[in-house]
Amino acid sequence: MNAIPLPTWTSSPEEIENIVGEARRASASNDTPNRVEVLDRGGIALLLRYGHTLDLRDIEEVVNFGRMAVNALVSGDQSEGLIKSHLCSILLSWCNVINDFGVLDQALNEAYSHGIEAVQLLSHDKRAVSMARSLVCQVRLQQALRDGSQETLDRLIADQRDLVRAEHPDTKSLAADCSRLGVTLGERHNRTGSRTDLEEAIHFHYRAVELIQELDDADIWSTRLNLGTALVNHYRATGAYQSLDAAIQETSIVMKGYTPGRIQEDTPRNYALALRDHGTALEAKCYHFRGTDLAVAMHAIDEAIRCGQEALRRLDSGDAWYLLVLISTASWYGTKMLMTENSHWGDEGLKLLKTALGSQSKSLDHADLRSSMVHLLQAQFQFLKQEHEEAALEKLREAIRRGREAVELSRPGDALLGERRLNVGKMLLNKFLLQDDENDHEEATKAFILAAKTENASLVVRIPAAMQGGLCLQGRQKYHEAHALFKAAIGLLSTNNLMALSTKDLHVLMRHVSGLGSFASSVALLDGQSPFEALRPLETARCVISELAMRNNIDLSELQLVRPDMAKEYAETSSRLRQTTNRLQKAEEVALSPGPLTTRQSLRELQQALLHSIQAQEEEIRTLEGFEHFQQPLAESDMKKLASDGPIIVVNVSAISSDAFVVTEKDITMIPLPGMKYNDLQTRLGLFSRHGNVARTAVPRIPEHLRSGNTRRTLSGALQWLWNAAVGLILEKTPLTETKRVWWITCGLAGRAPLHAAGNHSPGNLDNAISRVRSSYISSFKALRHARAQQKRSLPKSLCSLTPIQRKRNMLLVTVPHGPLYHDLDTRAEEKVIQSVFGNKLAPDDLVDFTHLREPSPAKVLEQLPHHTFVHFACHGVSVERDPSQSGLILVDTDDKGRKIPAMLSIARLEEVFTENPLQVAGGVGALAYLSACSTAEQTNSSIPDEAIHLANSLQAIGFLNVIGTMWSANDRAAGDIARRFYEGLLESEGTQDEISGEKRKGIDAAGALHKAITDYRAAVMGSERERFLWCPFIHIGV
Repeated sequence: MNAIPLPTWTSSPEEIENIVGEARRASASNDTPNRVEVLDRGGIALLLRYGHTLDLRDIEEVVNFGRMAVNALVSGDQSEGLIKSHLCSILLSWCNVINDFGVLDQALNEAYSHGIEAVQLLSHDKRAVSMARSLVCQVRLQQALRDGSQETLDRLIADQRDLVRAEHPDTKSLAADCSRLGVTLGERHNRTGSRTDLEEAIHFHYRAVELIQELDDADIWSTRLNLGTALVNHYRATGAYQSLDAAIQETSIVMKGYTPGRIQEDTPRNYALALRDHGTALEAKCYHFRGTDLAVAMHAIDEAIRCGQEALRRLDSGDAWYLLVLISTASWYGTKMLMTENSHWGDEGLKLLKTALGSQSKSLDHADLRSSMVHLLQAQFQFLKQEHEEAALEKLREAIRRGREAVELSRPGDALLGERRLNVGKMLLNKFLLQDDENDHEEATKAFILAAKTENASLVVRIPAAMQGGLCLQGRQKYHEAHALFKAAIGLLSTNNLMALSTKDLHVLMRHVSGLGSFASSVALLDGQSPFEALRPLETARCVISELAMRNNIDLSELQLVRPDMAKEYAETSSRLRQTTNRLQKAEEVALSPGPLTTRQSLRELQQALLHSIQAQEEEIRTLEGFEHFQQPLAESDMKKLASDGPIIVVNVSAISSDAFVVTEKDITMIPLPGMKYNDLQTRLGLFSRHGNVARTAVPRIPEHLRSGNTRRTLSGALQWLWNAAVGLILEKTPLTETKRVWWITCGLAGRAPLHAAGNHSPGNLDNAISRVRSSYISSFKALRHARAQQKRSLPKSLCSLTPIQRKRNMLLVTVPHGPLYHDLDTRAEEKVIQSVFGNKLAPDDLVDFTHLREPSPAKVLEQLPHHTFVHFACHGVSVERDPSQSGLILVDTDDKGRKIPAMLSIARLEEVFTENPLQVAGGVGALAYLSACSTAEQTNSSIPDEAIHLANSLQAIGFLNVIGTMWSANDRAAGDIARRFYEGLLESEGTQDEISGEKRKGIDAAGALHKAITDYRAAVMGSERERFLWCPFIHIGV
């Protein structure tokens, strides 16, 4: 056997044909000398030719040659092990194109039998037995995918681990085994939802890629495409865009490296499969950016369709993969129809699916086919429902039927099973809303519950499914079941599931779960839960993004006193985790090349190691007395403790109910607000924006000529309604402290309501919030706890000997009166008062650092921001509803030609900079940020209202103890007057801070200064109908 050389990929066509010819003659004659070897060589040669031609007749003849060679063996033949190993390999190649599941199962059993015998016969040859074991594992993987047996898969993974650890004859075989172990671990993740399996799978795939990078003849196709598939699955499971971006890069590398004939795997078929995988990742990219960047989303789906069209051209219609590519392409047409609302794309998709439906293939993934049909039919339903209800209903009925079939046909462990169940629930709920059939409602509820409980489904499937199921149960007054479902959904938002995500990824995730906490709270009350249990979801499921940012800058001073070693280790690990996560986000922009991907994987693995380390450290810290709740959600006692300086009032408005929770040191009480109807509040919210001045608005909301002369009267009526429906009732039942301070936390639709300004503001009337209390806002209890901890650190002992005046004279003033492309602002009044208060030394030893940046760039501001106690912005602001993290302040920069251009200092940029490098509050910076710009504290009607993302909250979260912002655009004159009164009052006030080390510290009272400035301004303009409400947008956020 060894004396007769086997053909290779580089053998000439003439040599291949001669070998095949000899085998054909040997197949017809039992008397051919060395018949076993001749048939074996012929099979290998024909398999090589098939790699070039993809002629299915060749592969069938290859199998015939291999079987004949095995049958021709005689007892004691020395080549028996190799011959059977070759047949096992041939049968595996044949399995890739078999269109009949019955025949496939028989072929796999046959291949397994020959493979096992080969392993036994080749035990003396390390190289050959290694290859045989690898083939057996490939067969067992295919069998595990077919039979769905968890036991089979577990045994296979154990054996594959042994194979990876064993000695290998060459790097190529080790890479193949690593890749195969990755596939098996990935399959177990699909079945169980185990994140550990998925992370390990990706590790072995990257190891395989690293091993083959230097090999000219390596099989990059299966190695990199397997990695790409695992990365897409990781994105679906976690929402981490960096994984999807890496998958797109992997498939791009494969497609760019396609050189027909270079190696055996460089075939049009493999290229088509790479195109399909690339298109799958691009469709996921389209959905990722659909809510924030339509241009990127549209380009992605267009590229996916192009990939599908090209792949279909490369494949023979009889190829087993042809229909799979066809189904994927049809689905991408459906996405294009949803994006464009053009029925042409739906028609094109259905044409392709009719081809699939008419196929006689016995290996077609019918669940995938039905899912693609559902996608197209749903798109057509959405397109037709407005004007052609009957036709739309017919499409919906067909979609439901196909959706049910897709669920029933999904194999065990199918990663898309949860999504298919969720889709069925949504479609049935749509049908119920159109036809009011209780059977549809009941079936929809069951589908939602099943989807929520599908453990291998992603968070963006399970949580929305739980929300929909909970709402359906609530609608049928099954409150206890609904409460349990909502509670389970909130449990999925655990910190451990989210810490590896970038801020952008978190924004995408939170869009899918908008309203979770608000609905859960209302349902908890209907279920008879305690006020704290109803309040808990409003805290746990809201402001998740800012909570993760605040975790990175936690106060460790108390831990430092008890266990300085643990405090130091935790701080260092947190810092390394921040830096690694930021580096990973930046790695998404790395150019295509194999090298950076290896770097990215090392960063991924470092991030995972740091996450495991920090979780272990937190568990250890919680074993210490007094630290039992370290980095955990606040307990009831923690919330009450935060109310020591005044009550904290949480107002929640959902479509189910409106309620207030009043938290004091002694109790948590719930106050129903039946008069604060969701729709009534929504109607009135628009009045506040319309009342705003356009001067500091980057984009005016409404033209001046449309501003009604009755705006002030309608605003007055809205504020009176707000008092009658909510604020008046709340304050009537709220016990106040001597300071009359309250903190408002607003949830659901209430997040946009000016509770601080509610009431009757006619001269002499005291039925209003500003006459009763000193209002502050805070986004969450955890934000207040974080700010209070920062406050303790804000005045180091080195500054204790300074006078209050000396400690307060560190100001950064940023003004943009003449920004390019925007109308001019009158900032003179603010400049004058700030210059007079902060610009001059009152005594030679005054600690003064007054910096005035006129029309600066964002970079210049970011450079100066960490060095000042106070910062005041007087410029244009902009709110971006589609993506609130891109809201911010309009500053100035220069283009390549030196011309001035507008430049945004966005929330996202601020969070990026200060998450990795937190403000050094212990050095006295970050005491106050005053935002005299448009809508800096406006919670826009965005898709993620629960995150309360606006510039003022973001500055407070990154370390500023006090922030003054505006809920809508402010009048220039009012802004200047209130700023003057505020700063003059600020320097006169001397609030007290918590006692540290037995010393009383002095500190600013920003809330008191703003309250006095507003009340004084309000009193001064009370006689002017025109100016009476100009103070309303100004609010204080913080301690």
